[in-house]
Amino acid sequence: LNAAISSNDSDIRFRDDVVVGANFTIASGGGIGDIAFDGTINDDGGRSLTVDAGLGSVTLQNVGNTAPLTAFTANGVGVTFAGDTYTAPSQSYNAGGGTFMATAGSPTTFTAAATMSTANGGFDLADGSDLVITSGSGNISIASIQGTSDEDVSISAGTGSIGVGAIGDGTGIDNVSLTAAVITFTGDIQTSDGDNLGAVTLTGGITVGDDVSVNSSAGGGAVGFNGAVSADAAGRHLQVNAKSGNVTFASTVQGAIALDQLTVNLAN
Repeated sequence: LNAAISSNDSDIRFRDDVVVGANFTIASGGGIGDIAFDGTINDDGGRSLTVDAGLGSVTLQNVGNTAPLTAFTANGVGVTFAGDTYTAPSQSYNAGGGTFMATAGSPTTFTAAATMSTANGGFDLADGSDLVITSGSGNISIASIQGTSDEDVSISAGTGSIGVGAIGDGTGIDNVSLTAAVITFTGDIQTSDGDNLGAVTLTGGITVGDDVSVNSSAGGGAVGFNGAVSADAAGRHLQVNAKSGNVTFASTVQGAIALDQLTVNLAN
């Protein structure tokens, strides 16, 4: 493809693999027009692509699995990642208040050497669709993350930030690893036994953005806070429940705004 494609609130579908030959936008208008790719999206050399579905949804297979774009952006009310590889130095995804769906059935991996951002949606992970995000920087904002059958979550934002709501409900998410310069969590983290331990590891400056709890599974899951822990506002409570593993605070629990209450419960 070498030029922009647009519709007036109508669906757009690409049934074969796409090679991007210029910098352009694919847009379906401001109304409900879904945009779907049945094949891969790759680059012929230094290109950027924006996919904007307005109030419609976006469905993607692999992006940049053989020839990564320089930059890739996808916006819609709901974005489905049906592939397992998303590679571009700069990536941006906006679910428009809908949901990011990972449906490949194998680990879904995002690699952005420069920057990656996600906004306005939570992740639902299908069976086997572990979530792996690695970026050099950028703001990764995820409303919530829920799995189906003990999926793992690993997010590394480099010098950027991670903001996340609830992760897991005790059955859907196994191991959780978050690494960034700043990590803010506003919902409970609750892991399951899964194939491994149901461990939780937070590495970076950690900000408690609400009254939250971190709950590791009875499978031996340890909880590690590898960075200073503070609050975003006065009166915040943090409760840590380890059903089997150890709890480690590698740095201080204080900051410009200290926690009002810290509770640690160990089963053993």
